[in-house]
Amino acid sequence: KAYYDRFADLKNIWDKRQMTESDTATVLTYGPLISSWVKKVTEECTARMSKGESIPGFKLVAGRSVRSFRSEDDAVDILLGAGYESHQIFEPKLKSLTAIEGIVGPKRFRELFGSCLVTQQGAPKIATESDDRPAIGVSLADEYDN
Repeated sequence: KAYYDRFADLKNIWDKRQMTESDTATVLTYGPLISSWVKKVTEECTARMSKGESIPGFKLVAGRSVRSFRSEDDAVDILLGAGYESHQIFEPKLKSLTAIEGIVGPKRFRELFGSCLVTQQGAPKIATESDDRPAIGVSLADEYDN
């Protein structure tokens, strides 16, 4: 009942083409809360159905399957035994920036990489007026669309 009362204003907002500024603010305010609530309800129902409980009109189905080797070591042995070379089956990859900073330490990290670091801004995100972060201008937001 508490969620219904809290989100009652949303039940009349159904056509985004006819939304007022107030409607938009309501959706932005309560949308994340509704999404979180739906996720919790879904998790709870999945757990209940996994234990054999039924929910009228719904059923549990298998999720998207993902293939993997039962043993990566065995896969390597098979590939090397079949004549493939190490460079064909392994991908050397630089550790993450954070991991490297942990290895060399923050001070040494700044000494080594200070001049070759770039910070890429995250995509614009909507926040309430009370949020401490400064608002960005329209021109900055346009950079993310390109």
